[in-house]
This record gives sequence, structure tokens and C-alpha cells, in this order.
Amino acid sequence: MQLSDMFLSGSQVAVVGETTPGASQLAANYTIDGGSATMNAISALSGNSPINGTVFFQSPPLASGEHMLVIDVTNTGPDRD
Repeated sequence: MQLSDMFLSGSQVAVVGETTPGASQLAANYTIDGGSATMNAISALSGNSPINGTVFFQSPPLASGEHMLVIDVTNTGPDRD
């Protein structure tokens, strides 16, 4: 499931959010400016409480300016839909 292209201005980007409990791994590919995709996976989370502030992706330093980030979610698992 590809999310919308996101345009940003700066020299680095991080994708931060909430991880909900579930037995499945969360995985996504992150692409900046049409370059090679970087895959990142978040392990299964047991328990009943979500975790805020999970860093799903952080880019390396970028040239200051306009950039495009594309996120392609590759796995959420049936218990995290």
C-alpha cells in the first residue's frame, strides 16, 4: 500500500508514529528523491498498550532543499490492519 508522495524542505527527515500491539511485523520501503528504497521493519509488539514515538525511518543527512519521500507499506499483518 503506497502512501501519498510527501514533499518536504530541509536536510533530514524522520517518520515517527505510534506502534500498536500485534503479532505481525510492520514493514515499509522508504524512497527519497527517487533513489534506492530503504526497507525498515518494526518487530511484533506484545502487550495491550501502544508505544508512541516509534521511529519508523530516519534519513541520512540530505542536501538542504526540497525533497520527496515515498512510503510503500509492504507488511502490516492481519492483526494490524
